[in-house]
Amino acid sequence: MKIKETPMANTGIKGKKAMRLTAETMEAGMTEFKSARDSTTELNGEVDWTNWGSYDYEKMDQEKDDVIVWVAGSLKNVFNDLVELCEDEDFKEELQKITTIAVSGQEEIGTYHIDFSLDGTTLLVCMNADAISSTQNKDRLKAVWE
Repeated sequence: MKIKETPMANTGIKGKKAMRLTAETMEAGMTEFKSARDSTTELNGEVDWTNWGSYDYEKMDQEKDDVIVWVAGSLKNVFNDLVELCEDEDFKEELQKITTIAVSGQEEIGTYHIDFSLDGTTLLVCMNADAISSTQNKDRLKAVWE
């Protein structure tokens, strides 16, 4: 299992620590997900921090480093939902095909939900700019295969 990160420019110490926490959260989530989906398919992760480096945080009325901290929590919730979906055999079969989970921030700051889509065997997780989690994640994940 490998995690590839695309760095973010102009990040302070708090932000760098939060980025490490996100990588650790992703690694733990991928381990749990891989076990739940009961698959021998290799699973890799990617985190592209580029968009979080370009948001207008003043317009969002948020501190950049705070938002970066929230990414790990939102990502943990996504993995929890993926693990729960593995309990449904129909979804589990589809989830076993995933080889990469690629996380990025949405281009626009006005979106309030995490978007999920598939590109071949890559699950794209496009997080809302403020990285606040949503109770709709599981339904939005299910919609990828429905």
